[in-house]
Amino acid sequence: MSPSRNGQFLLAGLVTFLVLAVASFLVFDRLLVLPARDPPQSVRQVLFEQTTGPRIIIDAGSNAYVGLDPEILERRFGRQTVLLADHAGYPLDIKLARLEKYLHADDVLILPLEWNYYVGHFSDSTFTDNVFTALKHYYRALLFWERVKFFFTGMKFSSIFKHVRSLALGEVKRPGPQAIVSEWYAQLKHSPFGAALNDGPVPRYVGFFDCRSMLLFGEKNGAPDLERLADRLAAIARAKQVKIALTWPVVIGKDCYDTYERDFRPAENALRAAMARVGIPILGSPRDYYFADERYMLDTYYHPIAEGARIRTRRLADQTAKAGLLAPEAVPAAELAEQRLEAIDAAIAVVAYRGLKPARNGTHVIDQSMVENTILFGRGWSQPEANSFVWSDGTESVLAIRLPERRCRLTLNHFLHGDQQDSLVKLAPSQDWQSASEPIIVPAEARGVALLQLRHRNVKSPLELGQGGDPRRLKFNLQSITVDCGADETAGAR
Repeated sequence: MSPSRNGQFLLAGLVTFLVLAVASFLVFDRLLVLPARDPPQSVRQVLFEQTTGPRIIIDAGSNAYVGLDPEILERRFGRQTVLLADHAGYPLDIKLARLEKYLHADDVLILPLEWNYYVGHFSDSTFTDNVFTALKHYYRALLFWERVKFFFTGMKFSSIFKHVRSLALGEVKRPGPQAIVSEWYAQLKHSPFGAALNDGPVPRYVGFFDCRSMLLFGEKNGAPDLERLADRLAAIARAKQVKIALTWPVVIGKDCYDTYERDFRPAENALRAAMARVGIPILGSPRDYYFADERYMLDTYYHPIAEGARIRTRRLADQTAKAGLLAPEAVPAAELAEQRLEAIDAAIAVVAYRGLKPARNGTHVIDQSMVENTILFGRGWSQPEANSFVWSDGTESVLAIRLPERRCRLTLNHFLHGDQQDSLVKLAPSQDWQSASEPIIVPAEARGVALLQLRHRNVKSPLELGQGGDPRRLKFNLQSITVDCGADETAGAR
């Protein structure tokens, strides 16, 4: 083969390789992970995206998820507190990218990072296996070139293969918008502050390593890149106008810090020097979050029982105040809880806009098709009855209805249980309440989503009224909606 033919062959091979590489990335990026219609499956991510500042934001791995009680911080400082901690195997750079995207000015970010984040690099397939589903909010927070880098250097082919295989076999069932919204409320009810406090008893997984080896010290972990971490944190603090503080993980075990001066002091000194250069404070010392008494251990050296988590959190709160990062504010806990609910309401409106279909003009019975395609029930509703009509349950209810993106007239056709005093309704974020029997004017500025908040008066259960044993606090039975958005432009275009 002549030199010119060799060159052409190599060029053709290179072009083919580049085309396949670009095509593979675009399929992964645009089709498998990025589609914006899928809302976050984690209510903690929803709160991070939707709550307004200033807030306390905490991110780390399960060491904080199991080992901190954010309610203590929220009640002491009177600030909305969002615990994002999940798993230490998720790459720190990707965690920081998510933080940078959603932090607000005047937030305080506390990073009680596990030791492996300070002294080495660690990640596992737990992240890459779930980036298509429960963890896609991490990927969405990356800039375009960061996503390219992750695909070619961090994504595992085995994870892609498993996901594509599951798709081909029909094993992947993407939850619908209503299922995800319902799961948000279930998560919030189970753990309103995002923690996983646990007193056990549970099995302990401590038989294959000692406490010190779990802390990932030693030459095998590679040299820490503390200067790069310091510069990254400082850049986030400047760009988002937030305060950032590092602190230490909680560790439980009688011999964890026995070789402190030899193994830990040099690492601590190096970390303190790197962070001092950029003005990032470090709260406390490693021993402040150390329990030698193993009765505080849950299942590993890194997970304390609930009592230990609360002790640790109170120490963290004291050191946060001492460092001048936060001062107590007199904000009632009920007000902060209401802010969380309003944040989820705002997220429901986003889900309705991206994931639902606009209702055509006319009257629509609340049936399965409506629930799946046009309407989202938020808080304050019971499960649909056999006839698909939905009852309110409690004194407040929220729902979102997808409409054409123009001025519409919306009527809620309903039946009232018990005392016939009508419910009130308002179109959020307006503060104007009206009778729920009157038509609701949805302006074009609402962008095709009617986010409705209902207030129910004189609510009583069938049990209280002597009409049976049903304890639900029923009031408002939504049977159908009537939509009038003027001329149906979609129909006229056919």
